[in-house]
Amino acid sequence: MIGNISTGMLARPIAQTMERGSVSPVAMPSVAAPPSVVVTLSGAGAPPVSPVYARPAMPVWQTSSDDAVTLRMARQYDASTDGARFAGLGAALVGQFAAEGVDFAQAVSTRGAQGSDGTAFSLSVTTASGKTVTFALTGSDGELQVRARGSATLDDAERAAVAKLADGFQAAIDGLAGSPPKLDLAALAAFDKHAFASVDVTASVVSANRAPMTLAFHADTGGRTLKLTSAEGVVDIGVDASSGAILGTASQRDRAMANVLGEVDKATARGHGDRFLAAMFKDAFRQLHAADDVPSGTTRPMAASLSKAEHAMLSGLADYHASIVQTAVASNPYRADEKDAFSYDTSQATRIGEGGMRNRELSQRRDTHLLASFHSPLTVGGTLSLTDDPLSQNYLYTQIDDRASSLAEIGYRDGKLVKASLTLSASQSTHQMKYVFGRLVDETTTPASRTSTQDFLELLADADELSPSTTRRREAERERVYASVNQRIRLESDPSSV
Repeated sequence: MIGNISTGMLARPIAQTMERGSVSPVAMPSVAAPPSVVVTLSGAGAPPVSPVYARPAMPVWQTSSDDAVTLRMARQYDASTDGARFAGLGAALVGQFAAEGVDFAQAVSTRGAQGSDGTAFSLSVTTASGKTVTFALTGSDGELQVRARGSATLDDAERAAVAKLADGFQAAIDGLAGSPPKLDLAALAAFDKHAFASVDVTASVVSANRAPMTLAFHADTGGRTLKLTSAEGVVDIGVDASSGAILGTASQRDRAMANVLGEVDKATARGHGDRFLAAMFKDAFRQLHAADDVPSGTTRPMAASLSKAEHAMLSGLADYHASIVQTAVASNPYRADEKDAFSYDTSQATRIGEGGMRNRELSQRRDTHLLASFHSPLTVGGTLSLTDDPLSQNYLYTQIDDRASSLAEIGYRDGKLVKASLTLSASQSTHQMKYVFGRLVDETTTPASRTSTQDFLELLADADELSPSTTRRREAERERVYASVNQRIRLESDPSSV
């Protein structure tokens, strides 16, 4: 029977021997001799298919190197999430450039060529001397690219200042690459204004479990801006840093911040706004203003340019404009013109007149505007299932239009306080339509508005006339008056609380 074995049966042990490297390859004849006996077994099935395993793609590197950034990329390029892929990479890139002062670029990919549809982060800074440095990171499944490039050689002091941005850049990356994403720009917003003229951060986050999100942040000596765009909508904030004179104490600023963010919470609840977008707005608003914070007890350089009475009438925050615009959704196929929508904007503007403190008028106005529309069940706790079928059309459709304002005014004539007042105004309009089986059965509009004015002239004038005394008791009395007035300086959107 030995003579009846085919050459195909000899191929396996020869191949195995070649793989072990124990013998040299042996050339096989081009045509095999026919076997002397062919046996066919009836009922026998085809041999099982051998499993095929995909060979992992070998990474292709732009440059062969063993620097710290490259080694980190080698550990992380095939991570399954952006958070793990970019972990520590931004800080490493900034730190390496600051230490060596030379441009750097590296890329790794298992695709053969780098793509352009991944998550991307960039940090661009302009030094006080006008030099620019840009750090860029891009990555997706199986690939990473980084680049650090300067317009000119930095001196030692500039490189040291750049190094201090490493942790702030990484915090911004970690926040946006997280799940869920969040904003962490506080450190970059509070950049060293002696070393840098401006700081910019851009990001485009492409995640498997949510729609793309983009960020554009800019900060310079005149102010800070941020625009965040996501599937939920757009957050747009600008803070004016040009007038340090209006900034208040830590406690004053904390009260004002709580008032602004509390109004955002009330608007989100009343207008059925997206909570993720509202949270991002609040984080951004807080962080952009935090750059103006100083430790408790610290005296601001420009604080003395306004009187204590004037500071008492102000919010203590820098002027700002900020908005949330939620992506409108046509959730009712039976009535496509009925949109679920939400927009909210808030602003503060301060005017300081000429003439010094003896003859000066100061005013600060704050405004909010809420526009919202949404569908809700007919009963509390009910559910909505709106379709093209009129039988599903049982719901309330609500439209909201609310406005609120706060106007603080204070004035001096010949050094004497002659005006100090706060005017609050709030209006709410609720238009609601009730549908049963697709038919409008009820429609109501509920307006509410109120305006009030508080006069602080006598209270503040008495405090101003208390000459500064060396006794702690007299000074504490003056400070209590100013604090009492400032605690009433607020914005209020609910007419019943005005």
